[in-house]
Amino acid sequence: MSPQSHVALTLPAAAAIHLVFRSPMATLCFVVGGILVDIDHLFDHFILFRKTGGIRGMISWCEQHAWERIVILIHAWELLALFLFLALWQKHILLLSFVLGWAFHLALDQYWNPRACPLHPLFYFLVFRAWKGFTREGLIRKQPGRTCAQDEPVNEPDPKA
Repeated sequence: MSPQSHVALTLPAAAAIHLVFRSPMATLCFVVGGILVDIDHLFDHFILFRKTGGIRGMISWCEQHAWERIVILIHAWELLALFLFLALWQKHILLLSFVLGWAFHLALDQYWNPRACPLHPLFYFLVFRAWKGFTREGLIRKQPGRTCAQDEPVNEPDPKA
């Protein structure tokens, strides 16, 4: 999902959070959690895999699913569950609000991204990505007639032949 889409959907959701918590800081924490989760893409693109092309190149690399390997540490339901537990245990409203924004972000990605590319349903679990070696081959399902944007178009057999 594009950064613009995350912003466009997170801001109205943040208004709802503001109505619930009645706290500008909690609202801000939700927005930060809902948008800045994508910072792990920066780590993957520029540091881990030493790609070039600036921010636009990184966004294209993600949106076109042009990666051969991807870690995206923060895009992980397990890590989110740990932080949710900590927020509830400590009764920390700001951390809870951040985690809710993070969960909103992951839910959007979990719903939207497989529609653009046939990601495995367990893609957003870090343990699964690690088990598959963080490789494109292990994380994208092969489906007849479906490809990712960067893949070659699928040539269907001519039924008349």
